[in-house]
Amino acid sequence: MKKLRLTFILLIALATSSIAQQLANWTQFRAFQYATNPAVVDIFDFDTDQLIDLDLVYRKQWTSFEGAPETALLGLQYVNDRANMSLGALLLNDEFGPTSYSQLQLQYAYQIKMDRFGESFLSIGLAFAANQFRVDADKLKVENPNDQLIGDTPQSKTLMNGSFGLYYQGEIGSSRFNRKFFIAGLSAEQMIPADLQIEGDGGSLANLKRAMHFHAFLGTRIYYGSGYDYVEPVIWAKAVQGAPLNYFFATKMTFSEQRFWLGAGLSSEWEGHLQAGVGLSEQIQLGYATSFYLANTFGSDIGLTHEIRLAFRGMF
Repeated sequence: MKKLRLTFILLIALATSSIAQQLANWTQFRAFQYATNPAVVDIFDFDTDQLIDLDLVYRKQWTSFEGAPETALLGLQYVNDRANMSLGALLLNDEFGPTSYSQLQLQYAYQIKMDRFGESFLSIGLAFAANQFRVDADKLKVENPNDQLIGDTPQSKTLMNGSFGLYYQGEIGSSRFNRKFFIAGLSAEQMIPADLQIEGDGGSLANLKRAMHFHAFLGTRIYYGSGYDYVEPVIWAKAVQGAPLNYFFATKMTFSEQRFWLGAGLSSEWEGHLQAGVGLSEQIQLGYATSFYLANTFGSDIGLTHEIRLAFRGMF
């Protein structure tokens, strides 16, 4: 019983230290930011009225820690610039030790244009999600194999939830080739907090309370050279009740007309990030990122984090 409770305590402590690990965490977040902010649309460099963005992402976190988070995401966003709107859908599965959850999310955003060319706009987005949370008794480690603390069958609970977001993009002081943009966003996820009770013999074993999560980011995109490659520094802040505020500083730079890109970042928890990517064709991109702690945050080596993204972007 003590060992079981310690397992839950450790998992919850790791989640709190890693800022809102109740929800999936991402390194290449700018590439598919609509997953955390339903208002975000990335329509830079696309002279078209309609755009499809399809993302397939897999993330393995803390590879030296048994039961560490493992996440898969399938995301789709359709942008109709003529109608000033976008639609999106997400299918996500996240596993963390004996706990896991799956999410199906639908979202909509409307863009308010602020100039005649549509380069500056404010986007307002809403998302609605169904989440199924599960606890697998077979993955719980106990000293006595015959100790049926939560029974033989997995526990599950389905909750409805929602997200809200704002996104602003504005062109500033641009020339024909060296264009500059200011970007900013604010979003709230899991807007309906709820209790997720884990039941054991004789009462509740744990309460994995679902809390509201907040994201805010500021950045610029500065084009250089031929006018197609860019540098994009950003600051991303994440907050959740009961955990310290976390900041993530990152920069991405593209080369050869966005055929290749490199990026690096550092969080306020002294977690370093590196990323690289290649355009396999005009429509298909492959990106990889890794994260590692520069300080002994958890008191032991928990290993690297790996994240890979395969994306398709089509115009019509």
